[in-house]
Amino acid sequence: MNAQFARAWWRRAATSQRTATGHRTEVVLAIQNEREWEAFCRHVLRQPGLADDQRFSTGSLRVADRALLEARITEAFADLLRAAVEQRLIEGRIAHARMREVIGHPHS
Repeated sequence: MNAQFARAWWRRAATSQRTATGHRTEVVLAIQNEREWEAFCRHVLRQPGLADDQRFSTGSLRVADRALLEARITEAFADLLRAAVEQRLIEGRIAHARMREVIGHPHS
């Protein structure tokens, strides 16, 4: 793996968020570029002003202030059911998936 690919992979992995929704179902999501960040703020969090917050204006800054950002996301999702979160992610065209637990698999 070359260094450029490794840095790009780390940025994608580091900006993916795993957050618990209202019924303790986990949804993994990935914000891969600035268009998706804006759509995430507007459609998913319903906080369009967050896209302009200088603390989160780039992927690197979102990673640097990850604890604060995760708290904002968790707060926004706290009272939502999984279906509502997933619907918002679909509307915002944000890559996501439900976390599933694999029980009894030799690699789990």
